[in-house]
Amino acid sequence: MKQNKPKKIINAAGTAVPPDAREDAETKSFWRRPVFWLPLIFTLSAYVFLKICQQNAQAGEAARYVFPYITYLPRYLNTFIPFSLTEAIVVIGGILLLAGIIASVVRLIRKDGRKAFLLKWAKGLYLVFCLGFCLFHLNFGFCYHRAPLHENLGLPAKARSADDLLNAGLWLADEVNALTDKVSRTEEGLFAPALSLDEVMYLSADAYKTRAEAGDNEFVREHLYRGPVRTKPVILSHYWSYTGITGVYVPFITESSVNIAPPADDIIFTAMHEVAHSYGFAREDEANFLAFYNGILHENEEVRYACWLSGFSYVNNALGRNDREKQGRLLEAIRPEAYEDILAGRRFWRQYEGPVETISTQVNHAYLKANKVEDGVKSYGRVVDLILAYYDEYHGALRS
Repeated sequence: MKQNKPKKIINAAGTAVPPDAREDAETKSFWRRPVFWLPLIFTLSAYVFLKICQQNAQAGEAARYVFPYITYLPRYLNTFIPFSLTEAIVVIGGILLLAGIIASVVRLIRKDGRKAFLLKWAKGLYLVFCLGFCLFHLNFGFCYHRAPLHENLGLPAKARSADDLLNAGLWLADEVNALTDKVSRTEEGLFAPALSLDEVMYLSADAYKTRAEAGDNEFVREHLYRGPVRTKPVILSHYWSYTGITGVYVPFITESSVNIAPPADDIIFTAMHEVAHSYGFAREDEANFLAFYNGILHENEEVRYACWLSGFSYVNNALGRNDREKQGRLLEAIRPEAYEDILAGRRFWRQYEGPVETISTQVNHAYLKANKVEDGVKSYGRVVDLILAYYDEYHGALRS
């Protein structure tokens, strides 16, 4: 049987160089090459830029002036792709990664040169880390440090009472009730929009355009709408639901994908939420508020219903944590059909609770904290502060 033997390398003295010495020489050579120090320089530059943005709100405003331009072309090209690239990459990449890990383990077991092989893996991981760090923070991460949305919108930020929550909730309930009979429903009475899924995915950005055209300050008119966005439906949403995630924005390919397994109001609101991320609004509470703020102006009644209903749900949940008695009064004000839509969402997510969801939530919590969102996943609920501020400013019902 023929055996493959490593080729001998002869040095200037005419003697063979031992394999270990060759591996050490190759390793030292790698650290001196541009392929090592150029990625390191870019990574350190991205880190310095990120630190400047964290400590200077004005530097963070690059999200207002730079982000829309560096992401416009890929966002525009993504509108021509009807499927989720993120899903395709995860599925195909996952298979290739698993195959690569298996092949690597077999390679380590069966062949010599394990040290050199592991060094190649280490070099690859180093380059992937540098590339990923730069792409993320220079293409999206700095958006976490832009000026707070309430400042740009001129909304008052202050402490709120349970009475404030109740009053805002009653306003939201009135708006929901006014649309309850105007939307399509199933035989069981649950919300089932006449809009096709593709229309929901493609037209979500229209509400941002409508709000911008009707804007009453410079920020809304000039910086809210940033061109077409097409959110993508995820085919394997049933399995994705076990993570408890309704949508995701992937800055590496400037694409937003939406879980299409939950009830329709969740899908619509999530699509609106992901558009906000596509425009550079990274914080979750602000993306939630922009989904509400813009969605309630959408020309389609079913989109407006979904966004009013989501706003009501957030305020109702916050009131329940503060004053159960007042929450009971609020729930009496909502139409039974609308409340059934809320309960349908709760029933849906309850069936996917488990260890996968727990781990996913912990990962998301860690990711948000790493980006200086100190309360992590709890930040989603801070949308209530913005909704109350909006109600206070534009409807004059809450007065300190």
